[in-house]
Amino acid sequence: MLKLGVYYRSRNFDTARYFYQRALEESQHHGYARGMVAAYAGAGVTYGMEGEYPQAIIHFEKALAKARESNIPDLVFNQYNSLGIVYKRLGDYPRSYEWYNKAMALADSLQDPLKIADNQFSIAVLHDMMDEPDKALTLLRESLKNYTKAGRPVMSNIYNSIGVILAKANNYDSALHYYFIALEMDRKVDKKEAELIVMNNIGNAYRKTKRYKEAEKILLDALHEAEKVRLNQAKADILYNLSKTYVAQRQTDLALEYALKMLDLSKSLGSFLQIGEAYEVLSHIFEQKQDNTTALKYYKDFKAYQDSLFNQNKTKEFKTQQTMFDVYKKDQELAKQELELTYLNEKALLDKKWKFMLKASSALLLFTLLLLYQRYRHRLRHNELLKSKNAVIVSQKQHIEEMNETLEKRMLRAQMNPHFIFNSLSSIQHFVTVNDKASALKYLTKFSNLLRSVLETSTGVQVTLAEEIELIKIYLELESLRFDNEFKYEIKVDQRLDIYNLEIPLLLIQPYIENAILHGLLPSAKEDKLLNVTFEATDNAMRVSIEDNGIGRKAAQVIKEKKGYKKQSLGMSVTQKRLEMLEKNKDTTAAVTVADLYRDNGEPEGTRIIINIPQPINGES
Repeated sequence: MLKLGVYYRSRNFDTARYFYQRALEESQHHGYARGMVAAYAGAGVTYGMEGEYPQAIIHFEKALAKARESNIPDLVFNQYNSLGIVYKRLGDYPRSYEWYNKAMALADSLQDPLKIADNQFSIAVLHDMMDEPDKALTLLRESLKNYTKAGRPVMSNIYNSIGVILAKANNYDSALHYYFIALEMDRKVDKKEAELIVMNNIGNAYRKTKRYKEAEKILLDALHEAEKVRLNQAKADILYNLSKTYVAQRQTDLALEYALKMLDLSKSLGSFLQIGEAYEVLSHIFEQKQDNTTALKYYKDFKAYQDSLFNQNKTKEFKTQQTMFDVYKKDQELAKQELELTYLNEKALLDKKWKFMLKASSALLLFTLLLLYQRYRHRLRHNELLKSKNAVIVSQKQHIEEMNETLEKRMLRAQMNPHFIFNSLSSIQHFVTVNDKASALKYLTKFSNLLRSVLETSTGVQVTLAEEIELIKIYLELESLRFDNEFKYEIKVDQRLDIYNLEIPLLLIQPYIENAILHGLLPSAKEDKLLNVTFEATDNAMRVSIEDNGIGRKAAQVIKEKKGYKKQSLGMSVTQKRLEMLEKNKDTTAAVTVADLYRDNGEPEGTRIIINIPQPINGES
């Protein structure tokens, strides 16, 4: 059953889990502890391959508990390592390091050099991911010594990993030494995929040290081998290095030939990263050919795929954080279930004792008093257990909040205003804290719609005016909900504007609207706070008016100075640069005009911002 589980987990996850469940039931029936541990662990690996990390952790912890209960050290070691791997994939490096250290302590106590070597390699990879190359190199070299001590052939990927770390530090001669050792080992055991990876690394090192002919030779050999065994992923990497080598030698025709092959292959693989790399190389090639128009076209394609890859990574990070939240939520649920089970067991025990006491005679009064005292002691222990579990839950909640703050910091480079995203997350947290589920759900739905709309349009530089207006509407709904409908707003659109064909840069207007809300309307004591956003057509341009009846610029500046705000708004400066770029090849100047509004008696009445956007009207090119 276990072998069938291993066979099917790379083919069909559900079938693999079925066989692991069968193996678990058979092992439980026969009391076979190793079989039970292997079944739990196999199911954990299957869930991990499927990306279901909370379930993977649950099954690895069950395997660990059984291995400990049965006192099987080698299986305990394996589960420590497995949990370290899962938390590493989740990006929770501290918890990953904690599990790896437990595995190392156990391997040291067993004095098993092979287990020590395996664990040192795992920790070295973790240090490399945490940008700690010196620690990674030290552990990799110690791992080599322990593999030799254990009498086991050294894994070639250790030598290759050392070479990669040295190459990152520009120590290419030493890197090449380790690459060639790895290459010789891979060729002896006919590990073709690993061999091609090392050959590509060697070619890259030769290229970096300007040994172009040597780089060209080994990369062409690697390309020939990749085509024979149909390893397309390795082939795409080799084509990239090969085209870069010819670019460095200014052999533009050969560079163009291999770059175009890489582009076609990357598109068939659906690899955004490699498609972007191909566009970047093609931009350099046509720049060498002095074909600036084509070079610019490929550069724009490269930036578009780079932005798309960035957003994919952000989405992936968000999903990873959500998965980690699910893990901690599962931990809390398990803790709660354990408490409930303890309570039910104690309650059943007490019921049984009370029935016994009802049947006892008055002569057993002393015994009854002893039982009551025992019950009191049980409850004391139960309360202590509850306090302990609650402390763990509070600690986990604080950890989740810290992860949320980290996520918010990582989103600073995203296209939306990071300050708005942080405030939105805080608003959602506030609604959840006060148990206002309806407001939390409403706010979260609108916030996710805005995020999805931005991500769906982020691969392009321009969006239609209709899409921009829809994003602004969602944004205003969020801000209105966030500030308890403290202000009203109106959006007016000139009927002469063809909003479905007219295009403007994504989220160009939003920073000015946000500025009007935060610094104009919110500080105002008025009850009828109003924001008007108007889109109207002019000759070869579009005029956007943002008008508020807030406190005015002078009063807003006084508030800013009191609060210690000295830096210019990054969103406003970036938007000004985007407007300046729109002036190219246009007859109309892009401009932003800010006017202070006053009442008849000279008191401030608000602010009006006029944005003049150069733009062909009604879909003209």
